[in-house]
Amino acid sequence: MWRFIVRVVILAAIILGLAHVIPGLHVPNFPDALLFALVVAVLNATITPLLIVVSFPITVMTLGIFAVLINVFIFWVASLISYGVHITSYWGAFMGGIIVSLSSFFLNYWLAKWAPFQGNFPEDEDEDEDEDEKGPPKEKK
Repeated sequence: MWRFIVRVVILAAIILGLAHVIPGLHVPNFPDALLFALVVAVLNATITPLLIVVSFPITVMTLGIFAVLINVFIFWVASLISYGVHITSYWGAFMGGIIVSLSSFFLNYWLAKWAPFQGNFPEDEDEDEDEDEKGPPKEKK
């Protein structure tokens, strides 16, 4: 659960930063960016897999470029659902969708590999496996 919260907060910061750089993307403050990031996360978890499965033939025929359009569409739909975030141009949605998708990809990778408090650390698992391989101590005769 903490990974989801960290991911949404970092994506909200990225979206707020993008609003200052990309023309056509307007985010007035951090709470609106946080709500928008939450809506994007929920849409990515629910609707995006369905759209990818339905559009698989088109995605294969376009060598994966249609998947980018799915991300742009999800970004645009999230702006319609959430209050405060406005996308006024196609290029704002296009650039925002691509950058947020890439950011999500790298953020998920980072949280999976290097985030603290993962619980099971590789060193701990290796020590347990070594003890299991040795087995119980042998009795001397």
